[in-house]
Amino acid sequence: MTRVKLASGTREVVLRGLTGRDEKFLLQQKARDPARVVQDLLIACLDGVKSIDDWFLGDVYHALVALRIETYGSLYEFKFICGNDRCKSQSNAQVDLAKIPVTPIQKNVNPDSLEFKFADGKAAVMRLARGRDLNVISSMLQSPGSGLTQALILQTVRYDGKEPVPGIYDDYSLRELVTLRDFIRTNDCEIDTGIQLNCPKCGWNGLGQIRFTPDFFLPSETQRPT
Repeated sequence: MTRVKLASGTREVVLRGLTGRDEKFLLQQKARDPARVVQDLLIACLDGVKSIDDWFLGDVYHALVALRIETYGSLYEFKFICGNDRCKSQSNAQVDLAKIPVTPIQKNVNPDSLEFKFADGKAAVMRLARGRDLNVISSMLQSPGSGLTQALILQTVRYDGKEPVPGIYDDYSLRELVTLRDFIRTNDCEIDTGIQLNCPKCGWNGLGQIRFTPDFFLPSETQRPT
């Protein structure tokens, strides 16, 4: 059992590493939504925690990384496919999960009332994402039709003094929507799950992303970030 202070700096948890029983659970859940499986796994490994719905999303991701470290150690080894269309070779890589940068939540921030003003004078009240949003965000990442505007609507409490509805951000420039996204990030806690990828054969460089799927927690030699 290990005590971990999570990314926000406002929550501390005790967790255990995975067991053979947990491996069986993961292998038997292939037909279920991966995000729900990972949530159930995390809760099973946390001491005295029944739900992570109210956790900041950065804390959830930090706890998942901590769970992997507690189980296998901090070195995460994986394989990736080169992003160069002329190469596409498979290479081995590794990252030290204990050295992933963590950003705590900003002080004096109301996580459910972040006001952002657009250039047209209208204002949006935003909130930080929580554990209860994980399933929706996971579905968005897997859907080719989802993007930044859908993610922003999810975190919108009020827009122009009203309840948010689909399409409210359709006429804004992507530049201004990116500014809104970055505004939320500057007030949020975060664990940087990006991984620098370098192909030893052709020299290609790219950025991968740790995916918190069941495979991340299984003792596999073929794990791949995206």
